[in-house]
Amino acid sequence: MELFKQIPLYRFLALCNESGMEKTILDCGAGGDTPPLSLFANYGYATYGIEMNVEQMNRANQFAAERGQNLNIHQGDMRQLALNDESMSFVYSYNSIFHMKKQEVKEAINELKRVLKPGGLLFVNFLTIKDFRVGDGVDLGEHQYEQMEDDELRNSLLL
Repeated sequence: MELFKQIPLYRFLALCNESGMEKTILDCGAGGDTPPLSLFANYGYATYGIEMNVEQMNRANQFAAERGQNLNIHQGDMRQLALNDESMSFVYSYNSIFHMKKQEVKEAINELKRVLKPGGLLFVNFLTIKDFRVGDGVDLGEHQYEQMEDDELRNSLLL
């Protein structure tokens, strides 16, 4: 079993396991070389993921294929989820949602809540003003910055 660097997700996994709810989970921003959604698959979860960046989505799906997993990661936008209302027991966005502007974050959180089952758990993280990237990039005002990350222009919202 892989070890994932995203320590807060282990705590989220524990809370999900303790909830007694059906094991359906959605990762918003699910791409990358070591998708943490694989951690949930290892614990018997039906996994679903969306990723805006096709290259990152392909990396995650390659990782899963090499381990015999189908994480169900597709291209998508957390501001407009192609899922039914109240269809997921658990939803998370780890190190993704803060790449949006404040209005977009509001839209995304409303979508994440829309697909969450009553009593389900939602986990979202943000950067703080203590993050090493504070002040990098073009200042867009209201603690928002436009930065280059992985050769891609992104926004960062700091709280």
